[in-house]
Amino acid sequence: METGNNFAQAYSRNNIAEGIKGLKLTINLRYDGLAIVVSDPSGKGVLDIFQASWLASKEDAYLIEQTQKFFDQHHILPQKAAGIHWLFSVSKCSLIPDIFHQQGQGHELLSQTSRLEENETVYSDFWKLKDIVGLYALSQKLHDWAIAQNEKSTIAHSSFALNNLSMNTTGDDFNCLIMVSDNFAELFITKKGKMIFYNQFPFDVHEDLLYYLLFALEQNRILAPEVELKVGGAITKGSELYNLLSTYIGKVTEVPVPIGKTSAPQLSRNQLRQVAHLIASL
Repeated sequence: METGNNFAQAYSRNNIAEGIKGLKLTINLRYDGLAIVVSDPSGKGVLDIFQASWLASKEDAYLIEQTQKFFDQHHILPQKAAGIHWLFSVSKCSLIPDIFHQQGQGHELLSQTSRLEENETVYSDFWKLKDIVGLYALSQKLHDWAIAQNEKSTIAHSSFALNNLSMNTTGDDFNCLIMVSDNFAELFITKKGKMIFYNQFPFDVHEDLLYYLLFALEQNRILAPEVELKVGGAITKGSELYNLLSTYIGKVTEVPVPIGKTSAPQLSRNQLRQVAHLIASL
């Protein structure tokens, strides 16, 4: 697939290669792009943020090609970092109570909800304080490529990051979070601190996103006019999508920046909100 030079402008004013040596990278790889948070090794300080977008695709070779192209264009040498934490926004995933999970049965459990390919391996995330296990499938090719970028690479599904963000936010009865990129969204809902819904979905127009959101709320017996929706990613207060959601949702607010972190002076609050789930996972 030919895409040309369709990378989104990186938000940092600096060249990434100038300062990643000895620092930690948290990378969210999606079908339609990536986001990188550069932090100190302790994870307490956010030093830089970078993002790129491309035409959405689920082809592993294409995702690797686009990510490598971004690295090359910005002279990034991932092996120089102190470590990389990969967060994959892949669609073949399932969240189950940990009492139903037994070691070695991840493939069998996930195959009940997703059609797995022969070249895919199922991995598990164990969530903090939630008694949830996240199962997700990655192709061996994508997994091996990511791990090879740095000897201290770790992996998780992006739902793990949204759970961390949810633990940093408060709500009344329901806590609804949605992270949005150009053509992709992830919705995470908790009730009194317990996760009741997670899903991700592509969209072409904003009305598609709104329709899916309203449908998900209805399926979970949540009245849209009475709920507060916290939004993050490529959506800001006053934008077209923000205003559209505000028309149908009781209250729409920007997701807060996770507490307990510091940030470099060149980074705005808006930039931090766009990757709030990554910051919550540091």
